[in-house]
This record gives sequence, structure tokens and C-alpha cells, in this order.
Amino acid sequence: MTLRQFRKEFGDRAEPLDIIWQHRLDHGQWIGSQELHEACPRSRMEHLGGSIVRDARDGERECYRLTFLGVLLTANGAAIELLLVRYLEWLKGRRRTHANLTSISPDDVTVGLSITPAETAALWRVLEVAEWRAGPALEAVLAAPDLGAHVESRALDAYDPEIPIDEPS
Repeated sequence: MTLRQFRKEFGDRAEPLDIIWQHRLDHGQWIGSQELHEACPRSRMEHLGGSIVRDARDGERECYRLTFLGVLLTANGAAIELLLVRYLEWLKGRRRTHANLTSISPDDVTVGLSITPAETAALWRVLEVAEWRAGPALEAVLAAPDLGAHVESRALDAYDPEIPIDEPS
């Protein structure tokens, strides 16, 4: 199954994911459990499974966080996926032309991809969820010959409908 097919089958069940992701973008933190339950009953969450959304703790706060697959299943998931692949291709190209490149700033990304600062901020959040901001995980991604296929397989390979949302990651 492709990510596009998965999104199509998932349909309107993505509403809780949209609420969680928008809260993350707007407030810089995952949504509190009680706040989400006021907007969306927990019964609408259970069917999603732990490979899409998880109960989490942020200090003393109980909250929900999306997995990488969960982010890509939001209403903006297809656009997020395209932006992520564009960024990875751009970064791969920059590394070829700038051998000593050690870091990339958000401003570099905004200018390099001709995107808005808000899009850059959202991209940074996606990279955090995917754990692709830096280090060996990012290096492995950039070594992939087909970045689009790698992004899709990374998201789909993590899917296991048997994982409950309250299972520790």
C-alpha cells in the first residue's frame, strides 16, 4: 500500500490528528489530553493506534503526540511530505556543493526553498518528529537514492495496527 492509498482509506478519521498537529504548530507543544478530549472524544482516538498517535508525557502534563506517520496522515500530510522531500533533496545538493557544511539555519531553508518562515517552522517540527534534524538518522536518509520513496517507506514501515496508543515508545 502507498501512503496516498493509506490517506484515502484513512479518510475523515484524520480529524483528531489535524487538531493535535495544529496545536503543535500553534503552541510549540503537544496538545494536553484533556484539551483534546474536549474537542474530540477519546473513543475517536482508540482506532488510530499507537503507530499513528501516542499518549505521552511532557513533564507532568499528559498529552498526545503524533508519530511521523501520524503527521503525514493529517489533512496537510501530502503537502508536508512534498515539502520534506524538497528539503531533503535541497540539503543533499547543498552538501554536495558545500563539503564543509555542518549546519543549516531556518533562514537558510526559507531562502533556499523559497518558502515562508511559517512553512520553515512547520518543516522543523516535522524533522523533529521524524528525528531527522541531524546525526546518523539524517545521514542515513540523505544516503537514500530515492528520497521520496525513503520518506514514504519510513512512514509506512512503522505502521502496526496492533500497537495501542498508550504503549510506551
